[in-house]
Amino acid sequence: MTANPRDRPAFEKWVDQNLENGLNDEQAAAVKALPGNILVTARAGSGKTTVLTTRAVWLQRECDVSPSELLLLAFNKEAAKEMEKRLKPHFGEEMPHVMTFHALAYALVQPTAKILVDQPDPDQRAQTLKTASIQDTAFLRGKIEQLTRRKSVLLLFFDFFLDALNSIWQAIQGGDSDLAGKDEKRPRSLDTVTLRGDDVSLKGDPTKSSGERLISDALFLNDVEAIYEHPFDWNGNTYKPDFTIKTGDDSGVVIEYFGMLGKPSYAEEAEEKRQYWKDKPDWSLIELTPRDLASRGQAEFTKFLLTTLEEYGIKSRKLTPYEILEKSPGKLFVGRYTNALTAFVATCRHKNWDPAELERRIRKHTTSDKEERSFLAIAEALYSIYHEEVDGEEEEDFNGLLWKAVSKVNAGDTQFKRSGGKEVGDLRAVRHILIDEFQDFSEPFHELIGAIQAVNPKACVFAVGDDWQAINRFAGSDLQFFRDFERDF
Repeated sequence: MTANPRDRPAFEKWVDQNLENGLNDEQAAAVKALPGNILVTARAGSGKTTVLTTRAVWLQRECDVSPSELLLLAFNKEAAKEMEKRLKPHFGEEMPHVMTFHALAYALVQPTAKILVDQPDPDQRAQTLKTASIQDTAFLRGKIEQLTRRKSVLLLFFDFFLDALNSIWQAIQGGDSDLAGKDEKRPRSLDTVTLRGDDVSLKGDPTKSSGERLISDALFLNDVEAIYEHPFDWNGNTYKPDFTIKTGDDSGVVIEYFGMLGKPSYAEEAEEKRQYWKDKPDWSLIELTPRDLASRGQAEFTKFLLTTLEEYGIKSRKLTPYEILEKSPGKLFVGRYTNALTAFVATCRHKNWDPAELERRIRKHTTSDKEERSFLAIAEALYSIYHEEVDGEEEEDFNGLLWKAVSKVNAGDTQFKRSGGKEVGDLRAVRHILIDEFQDFSEPFHELIGAIQAVNPKACVFAVGDDWQAINRFAGSDLQFFRDFERDF
């Protein structure tokens, strides 16, 4: 797009008289382009927002467009505030409508429900979704955490974690995982420990190796109350054996997993520990090594461990799934997947899928492994509960709000109200929709603009954006809308 040279002097004079900062030729050409659906492409720092706000001023001053006929939309509150700040000196009290897409949806729907928003993150501007008129909010992540406490979902989680436990054993027995080599090489001494999140046991113990985790899980699943790293006094120093099973105030059985006997210093420590327990007649020591676990496999190792404990008077029994559910710190395990599940739910809502549509897509999807199938089972069950609970009466999320706004506009309900009625408008009266950062456009935003143009064909879209700068893809933005602007509009 180029400016008409004959118009340039007059336009320059208008800019100098009405604006604090001048415009270059390309900016001027964009600002005074003939009305229509227009996409201005420019790189970061080239003055896109200046072009957008200047066009709003130019339309009002030179094209007889009233402020109420101008709708400026941004993708986050900070951008909307910046546009308002730039427009205020030129419009005064009679301002155009300036807001985020989510604020427009809120103004159209006027929900009475509590709004669920994404957890704010200063480094992710698209997640700053609150508007000044929304006071009663909660965090979407917190809602997901709450729903994962449902027994039906937790049972799927425990199946998931038991599958993972079985996979570890299968890898060891199949020769794909060298437990002995792995644990013997781990960086561990009496003073220095490296914790790995993968070694958190079903009971919630932050074990220091895969072997310790397997032992902890075997004890937990068979209802043996063992204390992980219970402290004992050793000549004024604190000694914490791996697992302590008490039979009295000062009696019981201790399990030590000696994972690095190939190292002389560690073997010497192990011998000192053996002597320590020999000097305590009311205590018994069970020694285990990586090869004890790997050579037996899951079933045989568990049988060996429980039989050995029974010889010392320690009873055991296999827990049922419901007992596992009652005894386990479910939040600890679910917390590992909360972010993934939150993103999953947000994506489904963003695409406006109901549980039936999600189920259809999962059935058509070819999963890569059992873990993926288990995760999708959890996500499907969780989404069904979420969809039922977040129904717009007591709770609503912003994606649901956007789709409700689309439905209202498609039904011809185009009036909106903000700030307790201080700002009112009608989308049928809007002549120009000006959109900042169009590269962040996504499906619900596209549907909302399409609904507005369907009921108000005279409304033109003027968008500015940078297709190198799509930072909000995690929130559902799609550059396809940027590339297909001419087709869509």
